[in-house]
Amino acid sequence: MQVRILTLAALTVGMLMFASSSSAVLLVHYDMNGDAVNQANPGTYDGAVVNDTVFTGAGPSVYAGTAAVFDGTNDGISIGDVNELDSLSTLTVAMWFRRDLDNAGAANDTNHAVNNVLFANSGQTGNDNVEIGTEGNIIEVYLDTGGGGSDATRFFDATALGGIRDGVWYHLAVTFDAAANPEGSVYLNGELVGQNGQWNGADLDNATDVPASLGIARLDRGDPWGDFNGAIDEFRLYTNALSQSEVRALVPEPATAVLGMIGVAGLAMRRRRLD
Repeated sequence: MQVRILTLAALTVGMLMFASSSSAVLLVHYDMNGDAVNQANPGTYDGAVVNDTVFTGAGPSVYAGTAAVFDGTNDGISIGDVNELDSLSTLTVAMWFRRDLDNAGAANDTNHAVNNVLFANSGQTGNDNVEIGTEGNIIEVYLDTGGGGSDATRFFDATALGGIRDGVWYHLAVTFDAAANPEGSVYLNGELVGQNGQWNGADLDNATDVPASLGIARLDRGDPWGDFNGAIDEFRLYTNALSQSEVRALVPEPATAVLGMIGVAGLAMRRRRLD
């Protein structure tokens, strides 16, 4: 019972710290507790289950409830056409994920070389402007900011942070700010994996009528690709680029004996020092 109390205390600290930020603009939040209803803006952008996606099993240890589980065969969650993703200048995609099978390779990746798709805003007949996935220890991020050399996938190696192992939960956050240098940042469990300034400083290209999705890309015309075999929990989509401290506030730490000694105040102080 004591461990559960401490876990909730750590979670509460993270929530309070994040709520104190005035810059966060949360558009979509799926807690995956039995469904993909948008908790951030009820009645808008609710997720629709495609094929064999189920809500089952425990998510990360710091959360209660279920997670969305994908079997890697043409299943996913369709968010529909998210108007705010058209020509967007700032963006954050954040979620917990557990990859159960590295389903990488030419037969399964997208035409932008993104494997095991976690999130995509792409369509068969419309423009693809965002795809995020993994391959081995690599986090793959495709952003279309106007074509040419900027219309490319960037690769972020997570090996230095212990890599990405199948069957293990991780928190991933990808931020984009067209006016910043570097424009893109990738965080794994709140730690910076890498940054990239090789996009061209332009807004995301238009992607009108393209469906956003989880666990797969291109759900609009029955021609999906980038199948993900694993689970996703606590998905969040922001229309601004979060700072590292804001990302870290989404990653509450599990209870430990050390946490029991330093207490909630000590945890908050340690986070401030890290920031």
